[in-house]
Amino acid sequence: LKLRPFRRPCPAIWPISGYPSIMPDTYSTSVKPHHKLPWASFSLPKALVLHSLFCCASSLTLDAQLHQLHLDSQVPRSSGTKTPPQAALVMLHPLRASAQQFESWIRHRGKGFTDYLSAAGVELIFPEAPSANCEKFCWAEMPTRSPVRSSEKEPTRSFTLSYHEVLKPLLKRLGRKYGPEKVVVAGHSQGGAMALQLLRFAPGQVGGIVSMHSLLFQDSPVWDTLNVTSVPVLMTASEDDHVVLFDDISQCYDRMLFHGASVTLRAHPTGGHPWDENELSQVAYWVVKQMALL
Repeated sequence: LKLRPFRRPCPAIWPISGYPSIMPDTYSTSVKPHHKLPWASFSLPKALVLHSLFCCASSLTLDAQLHQLHLDSQVPRSSGTKTPPQAALVMLHPLRASAQQFESWIRHRGKGFTDYLSAAGVELIFPEAPSANCEKFCWAEMPTRSPVRSSEKEPTRSFTLSYHEVLKPLLKRLGRKYGPEKVVVAGHSQGGAMALQLLRFAPGQVGGIVSMHSLLFQDSPVWDTLNVTSVPVLMTASEDDHVVLFDDISQCYDRMLFHGASVTLRAHPTGGHPWDENELSQVAYWVVKQMALL
């Protein structure tokens, strides 16, 4: 008996197909070829066993990973009702992606991520970079070529403008609502660079910072404040990132440690520049743990 194996990409490994084409190049996703098992002749019991094992392996999704985080952290799993918000996670979009596009991408690819945070009582907020700044959907006048190197000059002026126009009033409002220790700011790529600037602008207004695939420039004024701030930082990176090189992120991490910063680096061997579901699960767990919502 010949059985065609069950063929379905595992969402925890491959990007989801059919994502809107309006996303920027850094978010363009193409499904890798499905894992193909050759047509083979087996006896019926063996074929069914192999078929069942392959189906089980293919069903390892982000939801399953985050369900285990729920069990480990004793955070109740959402049952259709949202826990009243007790904290906020501000997520900063990358270059040339609007806040709406970024939010759509996160909710599309990270259903388990949003459910986990919702069950823990974390409100998700997606602000947009000021329209008057450099170009549309841009936090700072950073180089557009790849790779972006840490040795380049930091656009301090435009970072300052973005903070005062968007993040300063937002963090002030969230601080009054939840308390500064219950507010974490995360960002991807240029959004991560903007998030790291809060170590200089607002160290007392956030309870944590997450920088995904980003870094501090070598001439950044932030370096002068790291020895007097205790804001915890989570950095994530891929070793095969060709937009922001892993070596530069690793050097930034080492320098932050040298300056006394409370920083953690989560490195992945593959994944490129876009963040994936594994990073989402790590960020979700770190955020909830950092806000003492466990």
